[in-house]
Amino acid sequence: MSQWDAMRECFCVLWFRINMSGSNEQHLDLKAANNSTSFNNLCSSLLDSTTTYSPSHANIVEEFLYTRVVVAICCFGLLGNAINLVVLSAKRYQTPSGRMQQFARIGLMALAVADSLFCLSILPHAFVERDPVTDSVNFSLVFSAYGEPVINVFAMIGTWLTVAMATGRYAAVCHPFQARAAIGRTVALRTIAAVSSACVVFNVPRFFRNTIEKCPPWSEADNQVVYFRSVLF
Repeated sequence: MSQWDAMRECFCVLWFRINMSGSNEQHLDLKAANNSTSFNNLCSSLLDSTTTYSPSHANIVEEFLYTRVVVAICCFGLLGNAINLVVLSAKRYQTPSGRMQQFARIGLMALAVADSLFCLSILPHAFVERDPVTDSVNFSLVFSAYGEPVINVFAMIGTWLTVAMATGRYAAVCHPFQARAAIGRTVALRTIAAVSSACVVFNVPRFFRNTIEKCPPWSEADNQVVYFRSVLF
């Protein structure tokens, strides 16, 4: 069964279940429909059984960009961030240095980690369906429902860490004496913790935007259950 057919049948099931309490006549018709061997005959009054979904050119281009171009860019991003972490964790950078140098090194390492997690969270676009309709809750369905807020969390952490690093550079250039006394390893770790916590809190509502819905079976004899992503707001 194709995704379009599954969604069409699910819509028919939900529509008739909602309207089955309207009158006795509708109830009798629905009871008779339950005994019918052809579900398409029941749905013909709502949707044409020959209807098929044909994506537009914009959808095709968007799908190509998300599943191929963006994923390829993220692969290069992972390689670059891995090199940054190797260089910044070298022994010559671990020797005792100034407080502002430690702030910069820790900040750059945290930024590389955040960017790497951002790239990793986008990679599933290469092999999962964007809006799957499945008979079980799998990774594709979970990623379709909750992948966007996870990506947004890591993107926001990287952006805010960049702003924090820029603020530190501004303080080191324009107010070097005060910055030397205030900026250091402890400030860097506290800044990373505060930025990460704030980004997670700000994105909590996004995790409730989508949910995984279950389309009930049409009859007791039909045990097939369909799961799909539903947008709440």
